[in-house]
Amino acid sequence: MEKYSGKISIPLLGTIVYKRRNPIITAISKEKVFFEISYEKTGDGKNYLKVNGVKFEKTLEKFLSEYLEGIGETGVHVEVNIISYPKYFEISTYASLSGLLMKILGEKLGYEVTFDDIIKYSPLLETGETLNYLPIIMALRISSLIGKSVIYRLNEGYIELPSKTPLKVHVASLNTPLVSRRIENNEFKDYFVHLEGRNIIESARLIREEKIPYENIVFEEAMQYVFYVIEETVNLNVYFKSKCLAFPDLNYKTTLLCLDKPGTESEAEITVYL
Repeated sequence: MEKYSGKISIPLLGTIVYKRRNPIITAISKEKVFFEISYEKTGDGKNYLKVNGVKFEKTLEKFLSEYLEGIGETGVHVEVNIISYPKYFEISTYASLSGLLMKILGEKLGYEVTFDDIIKYSPLLETGETLNYLPIIMALRISSLIGKSVIYRLNEGYIELPSKTPLKVHVASLNTPLVSRRIENNEFKDYFVHLEGRNIIESARLIREEKIPYENIVFEEAMQYVFYVIEETVNLNVYFKSKCLAFPDLNYKTTLLCLDKPGTESEAEITVYL
């Protein structure tokens, strides 16, 4: 088996709002996913895909199946073994792996797969749960592939951020989903969508000046309380006291990113670079 590795980026600022396309900021880390691949092209006309070592193996297998079908390839036998990866933000590992595997498998099959190809076609391969999280997944995919923090807006592109200023954050995985709050008043909703988007843009401006947007993170907390039923996902005392933001993760879980230690189970401290 051939061995590979990929960089890991995590979501830093952003809120997913149904039928809106506000920007997302991701932060690159020094964490990596290590994996190995066995590949064989057979003549049996059937594709065999097997992913081992992660909890989202079916999701990644589905992505790869859609990819091979999209480029018209059959008789491809692929096994991917994940050797090690961060045990938080599985959505980050998925975003990194899926983008890398498009390039690795495509080139093994004789295609020239560019970064632009991955950015253009990978959204078409997402289904089900990952399609719901597409703005975050695409931001993470781009960030991990170029090895830089970015601000990204779905279908409009990205801007690289300096990726120099270190920030220690605490992350914690929760076995509860992140549910959108129902907002009937569209005028009210649009007003807060605009505020949230401006907050992300202002945060990116500060980061480009090599400043850490502490106040903007606290403001984003309030925006998430508007758009998510956050009280059903996490204890609000923990959420606000520890200056946390909540992000959807795979298998309908939630991951908290906090400036202060939240004191929950399954938490870790990591350094990201803005």
